[in-house]
Amino acid sequence: MTPGELAQRIGVETPTVTRAAQRMEATGLVRRIPDPDDARLVRVYLTERGREVQTLLPALLHTATEEVLAGLTQEERTGLVRLLKRVQKNLVEEG
Repeated sequence: MTPGELAQRIGVETPTVTRAAQRMEATGLVRRIPDPDDARLVRVYLTERGREVQTLLPALLHTATEEVLAGLTQEERTGLVRLLKRVQKNLVEEG
């Protein structure tokens, strides 16, 4: 995908994805390759190392989530998610 396509998919600005892709390329997680049909575009591809990291992420995210929400009841967690969604909506509407 192009950085613009990725940005649209995850709901951020294209420059944010471009900078992240540059950092990820420097660490060997992705490759950025010029589009063969449109020289103005770059496409981002996962490397083998990036695929390995991708398989680890769900477990790491679960562990991190459990750590930061430790001590909260299910009701509190649900309320927190509701409030965070409201904050996100406010941010999107202002942008």
